Amino acid sequence: MNKWHNIQPKCENCELYQSFLKEQSEVEETLKCALNITRMGIWEWNLLTQYVDLSEEIFNIIGRDSTEFDNTFEFVLNHYIHPQSQVMLQSL
Repeated sequence: MNKWHNIQPKCENCELYQSFLKEQSEVEETLKCALNITRMGIWEWNLLTQYVDLSEEIFNIIGRDSTEFDNTFEFVLNHYIHPQSQVMLQSL
């Protein structure tokens, strides 16, 4: 779930860019640690493409293997969402 993967600097060796990458890595590690400690996960749903991205902690919480996941909203809806909530989500 890396939103910064499309950043292309003019100079990959520049000090500012290297500093940014180091800080980003530290922030990501801190967030992962906090999510793990609190047993919380993050998910993103792109309404245009129907692509869903789940953090690894979500799979730990629900006791599923991330390799069984195909990143589509239809899959999430049919396998991970409670039936009573499915009706509401299908109406979006």
